[in-house]
Amino acid sequence: MSRSRWTLWAGLVGAVLLFWVPPLLVLTCGWPALSPVEARPVPAPAEPFAEPPPPIGLPAEVRFWLPVSGALFLGLALGVWLPVWLQRGKDGLRFPLLLTLGAASLALYVLHFSLPFSLQRYHNLKQIGIGLIADRDGSVALATALATVGLFLLYGLAYRLCRGRDERRWWIFVLAFALLFALANFFVAPMTSLDLYDYIARGRITALYGGNPYVHAPEKYANDPMVDYVSWRSATSAYGPLWEALSALLVRLAGNSLWSNMVAQKALALAAYLLSIFLLAATLRHTAPQRALASTLLFAWNPLVLMEGLGNAHNDLLMAVFLLGAFWMLSRARPSAGPMPRLLYGGVALLFLAASVLVKFITVLFIPFFLLYLLSEEPKGKTWLSHGLLLLLPALLLAAEHYALFWKWPEIAGTFTRRMDMFRMTVASVGREALLPYLPDSTIGDLVRGVFLGLFALSYLLLLGRAVWSLGRPDRKLALRIGLTGGGMAGTLGGFLWWSLGGWGLVGERWGQQLGNLAGLPPSLLLGLLLGAQLGTGSVLLMKQEKRKLSWTILLEKCSSALFLYLLLANFWYWPWYLLLSIALLALWNDERLFAPLALSACAGELAHLGWNFVWYWWGITWETTYQMDALVVFWMVAPPLLVYLILDLRRRLARTSG
Repeated sequence: MSRSRWTLWAGLVGAVLLFWVPPLLVLTCGWPALSPVEARPVPAPAEPFAEPPPPIGLPAEVRFWLPVSGALFLGLALGVWLPVWLQRGKDGLRFPLLLTLGAASLALYVLHFSLPFSLQRYHNLKQIGIGLIADRDGSVALATALATVGLFLLYGLAYRLCRGRDERRWWIFVLAFALLFALANFFVAPMTSLDLYDYIARGRITALYGGNPYVHAPEKYANDPMVDYVSWRSATSAYGPLWEALSALLVRLAGNSLWSNMVAQKALALAAYLLSIFLLAATLRHTAPQRALASTLLFAWNPLVLMEGLGNAHNDLLMAVFLLGAFWMLSRARPSAGPMPRLLYGGVALLFLAASVLVKFITVLFIPFFLLYLLSEEPKGKTWLSHGLLLLLPALLLAAEHYALFWKWPEIAGTFTRRMDMFRMTVASVGREALLPYLPDSTIGDLVRGVFLGLFALSYLLLLGRAVWSLGRPDRKLALRIGLTGGGMAGTLGGFLWWSLGGWGLVGERWGQQLGNLAGLPPSLLLGLLLGAQLGTGSVLLMKQEKRKLSWTILLEKCSSALFLYLLLANFWYWPWYLLLSIALLALWNDERLFAPLALSACAGELAHLGWNFVWYWWGITWETTYQMDALVVFWMVAPPLLVYLILDLRRRLARTSG
């Protein structure tokens, strides 16, 4: 069987398995959508769910040698830069250096994470966290910071060494160390997030109590022993139905034991990590073989991927594996494949993308770009609509089947809206905090949401419009008409939203009550129409610069840009593991200007855990210190990476000019 046929058969088997998840859930756990609105009473557990929790605080000798070890390994990571720099353009010590970097990274994971924060020892610690385990000891915080920085330095050096390499022995050692890193993090307790416990708690709602995680919160089952471990006790699910179905099946498989449930969740994360590496390597071997090894390492050795994806077992890793599966199938849907294979590969690719959306919703932003890429080789006309619907049909059926499992309206809508009122570690949260002294608290949230969501919508539509332009290429007159009409309509809608959210009232309160009283709905609509028409015309002029064909590289660029815009503007609640998807996309795209900024942002995000678990407690937990910590974290995650990107981009432009 040829490799392309094997790929197609593997994709079809995966698609069939995804369609079998809902029937399997109904057969083993019942139909959650049919559960009553009121949660069923749960009797007190008859047998122990977990062993008594261990005492907090690390032994004195551990607190002593951890900072020493961290300093030594950080010194090693810094010292290795010299031979790497001296060996530029030569083979020399490159392969032995790679082995040294891998061994040093493995030692750091084991000595600073697996051993002191053992999963077996601390898995049953209620409201677990690295700060609680270490009893807020400063030496542990320092040691973990040194180890984290050392890991990212070693990772960056390893990526540098692997660029341009493709030898078999390099592949063997890169993949072998990835497996060892994964196993080391598998046995680390979830010390910077409680999400793993929330996954189990909501899985128990469906698997053991016949409830619906979109209707029933964990606190509704007060006698369930998991309630004491979770962080979102009063909240229903914020994830997709595929994830909730898999969580329930894992609980059914693992039984009534905290340890076995945690191992089951971690095993799913390990499987997703290993499959992600395979899909990434297979895609890159087909699309960019010259950089396949380095880009595979970019994802597989990334400390954030390992610590958040395996250490904390976040479901972002499962979302990423489905997305990588979609790109794997899409890489085979080239024009040379022929019309029918292109439709088959494209349909399976969109189905895997839908599966990613059914885990976490962010990847829904990529669906238009996938469709445009698949339709870019179609003759213009009616075939676009028919082929587009045909490509989307499997994905729509998969989404309908999974939502039918849990459908309760309007409760299920809370999945999309619940976090709109939550602000943490984002540019929007810093903006909200900056406005608190000047505007009423009750109106700041609406204003910030309206402004940032409006900016995101405009930016995303512009990004999508440029992609459509590269596909359709309308003439100048039609393009200007589209810009004026579309911009005017969008601006009018924006004016209405500004008026309905009380924007003029806020302006009046801040700069004079008279303005707020005079301005009403008609001026808002007129101003929105005028501004929108101008923005629409300007957008058309910008789109005219999009002269490139919608190629594989441009597809990755558009998807990465859409994700960046979402994280910057539309995401009000941020945690470091949200970068995991960006790392996967960069591994496929591999824009050299983005590696260092993304690694810096990921490192700052991992260090932010120490800020929230140690420094915040040392300062004293108040609203003021919360705002200060929030602003400090956002600054270090955004400002240095942005500066590095601007420097690298300027250097590339100067090189092009001089060349």
